[in-house]
Amino acid sequence: MSSQNLVKDLIDRGLAPVQADMKRFNAGLHASTAASERPSASTLSALRSAIDHAAAAHKAVLGANQGHIRLMQGGSQALLGFLYLNQGLAALLRGLTATGAAATRELAAARSLLARSGSKFLEADRALGCPYGCKKPVTVG
Repeated sequence: MSSQNLVKDLIDRGLAPVQADMKRFNAGLHASTAASERPSASTLSALRSAIDHAAAAHKAVLGANQGHIRLMQGGSQALLGFLYLNQGLAALLRGLTATGAAATRELAAARSLLARSGSKFLEADRALGCPYGCKKPVTVG
């Protein structure tokens, strides 16, 4: 398997469960009533699962190619993409479960980290020759 195919495969396998979790999370948010102040337990569970899957994907990328993934085209960007994705989703969870200024701060951090993640995945896409179209970041929602 070429290095480009390895990195793309790691991205595909890493993002698939995160995307599935985020679909469950989004469905849970849309099913919430306007009267509920916080997302349901099942909605938060889907987000926690996405966090776990992003961490596992980061670990898988980090360990790929005997730990030398950074030397492969798109490898460093994919590694950082999953790191920022994990951190951004964790900040989102903290923001959704906090109140007041803490919630505002965590949600702002989540937006920033998730945007950084998307930018890193776009950089990886470009480094790999645009298998995802090089038009917008690979998304999780």
